[in-house]
Amino acid sequence: MNMISLKQFARAASAAVLLMAAACSPGGEKGASSSAPAGDGTKFALDASWPKMLPDNWQIGPLTGIYVDKHGLVWTANQSVALNDYDTVKERGAGYCCIRAPEVIAFNDAGDVVKSWRTSGEAATKGGYMPSARPHTIYVDDKDNVWLTGHGEGETHVLKFDYNGKFLMQIGGSTEVGCCGNSDTKNIHGGTGIAVWPATNEVFVTDGYENRRIIVFDADTGAFKRMWGAYGKPPPKDAYDPKLKRMASPEPTRTFEGAGAESWSTVHGVTITPDGTVWVADRVGNRIQRFKIDGTYIDEHFVARESTFPTGTVYNFSFSRDPDMKYVYIGDGGNKKVHILDRKTMKEVGFIGGCGGQMIGCLNHVHLGVTDMKGNVYTGEAAAGARIQRWNLVK
Repeated sequence: MNMISLKQFARAASAAVLLMAAACSPGGEKGASSSAPAGDGTKFALDASWPKMLPDNWQIGPLTGIYVDKHGLVWTANQSVALNDYDTVKERGAGYCCIRAPEVIAFNDAGDVVKSWRTSGEAATKGGYMPSARPHTIYVDDKDNVWLTGHGEGETHVLKFDYNGKFLMQIGGSTEVGCCGNSDTKNIHGGTGIAVWPATNEVFVTDGYENRRIIVFDADTGAFKRMWGAYGKPPPKDAYDPKLKRMASPEPTRTFEGAGAESWSTVHGVTITPDGTVWVADRVGNRIQRFKIDGTYIDEHFVARESTFPTGTVYNFSFSRDPDMKYVYIGDGGNKKVHILDRKTMKEVGFIGGCGGQMIGCLNHVHLGVTDMKGNVYTGEAAAGARIQRWNLVK
């Protein structure tokens, strides 16, 4: 049997994806799982050659955060703390593979690791900040500051680093029992998303795994500015729950037709478009809500609203890189796809994935998708997926 190189295998895998797409109708499940049409015929093809093999025998955990910065670096946040003994044999000195990867890893366009650092354990102690063992979202602002939110046990804070991993600032971090409810203006509890608006130098955080709000801080000092809940109303009132041993507010009743729930369920992400529109993902509510920078409510749109599975359909947002930002990309872990919506009409015009598992062209609990300057889409998979993939824009 002739041996083939990794590059040859990658090229063959990418070609197979395109051939699958060509052989199947765009509307069929097989065709859609490989390369999805987006309105004007735009398609994406999985790039099986990206990224390259990780160095130093690293293994990543659930990959929950991706962001592409203005220089083209692809930043990722993963929860390698979730790996078990079976995954970390080398780290324990019991065999050859593997070692927990750093929580923060940045790749260049070629797929090489160019930056990385840890945010838990000894690294946090030496750095002088509270650890983030389960980072959930990573964001790089226009000043090249790197921001992290986390949702691990006791993670009630936001971290800010410089471009090379030097700790700059921590917002929050209370260890008080029962901390922190929707009325707390200093801490978060279950941070899921983050975005910085340069015009006002403010950082917006979706505080959504435990709380049901978006909260805004000064990006330099960490001082509280404002917060709001669904429809721009005040966040719901909460109280100490002795069973949960924390502050809690009632889970809203999900609605699948008519008016949406009056409060957010799992507010899971935030993105601010250049026109100053704040897009908020209510994941379990299967909806997008949009606001002005000051929190004034604009409108809402539902995505795959008929889906009743408990994790919801709207995980986070990214946008196409054309001047009009024509398309919105929305990760949907339960339906195992990235929805492609026309931004003006908010109607679905295509999707990536739509099939589950580790097979070529499929997605396993996709957590989010982001775009680079070339218009390529990157998907990160949490839970059993634990991988990042690039889907090249086919021109």
